[in-house]
Amino acid sequence: MSMSICISSDDGTLYVFGGDYYGCLAQEVDQLLTPAPIELFHENIAVSQVSAGDYHVAVLTSCGKVYTWGCGEFG
Repeated sequence: MSMSICISSDDGTLYVFGGDYYGCLAQEVDQLLTPAPIELFHENIAVSQVSAGDYHVAVLTSCGKVYTWGCGEFG
């Protein structure tokens, strides 16, 4: 199962679901069948942009901070 990530257009909350390959879900489970918020961004940190690949996720917040996570195997 692949991983999906999306931003709520209402409040900038970041949601993930799917399989947790390479740590990209940022959750403590192996898979999520329904969208779940990422807690770091659920606490009054609005996300403006998100980009994800097979091995990483990169997020830009509305205040200009950048967050990344994943396995880092390919940089």
